[in-house]
Amino acid sequence: EAKYFCIVVEQIKQKKEIPKIVNDIDLDEKNIKMWTVKNVFDYFQNNKNLNQVANILLEEKINGIVLFSSKEEEIKQLKKKNIDDSQFNFFIEELRKLKERWFTISQVISGAIPDDIICPLCHQVMIDPAVTQDGYTYERKAIEEWLKFHDTSPITGEVIEKIIFPNEIARKLCKKWRQSNSQ
Repeated sequence: EAKYFCIVVEQIKQKKEIPKIVNDIDLDEKNIKMWTVKNVFDYFQNNKNLNQVANILLEEKINGIVLFSSKEEEIKQLKKKNIDDSQFNFFIEELRKLKERWFTISQVISGAIPDDIICPLCHQVMIDPAVTQDGYTYERKAIEEWLKFHDTSPITGEVIEKIIFPNEIARKLCKKWRQSNSQ
């Protein structure tokens, strides 16, 4: 997923065509808010195995704009449609991650957040940046979690040693950005 995130951001910046992303849903509008009812259904049905949720979203004719503009209380109204608790909770978490990821992408694209302070794994402004053998910098917790299950770089796919080092320059950049953008 991190590799696709980096590719998409780079291609958007270069005004190139966007590839099909992680979920095989063509995001040619660069914005999940443009998803059709079928795109929303396919994402949750085929990619997340949330069959009950996907069917209700289809029945309610929920497209990307409705899904993304709905407040949490409105989304929770779907729970009244007899959705299994575990599936509904998973849906809420996946929706939160989806919104977060694409909000971050939109902020990077608009230039509001410099892409070099965003972790390619968790898609957030880094707090504790760490660099690996591949030369890329990640949020420490995110890369540690990745390396628990993989022996490859999340960006290049090449085998790397499971050794990480603090990236003090990135830490200073992230801290400076957070200080200048805090409310």
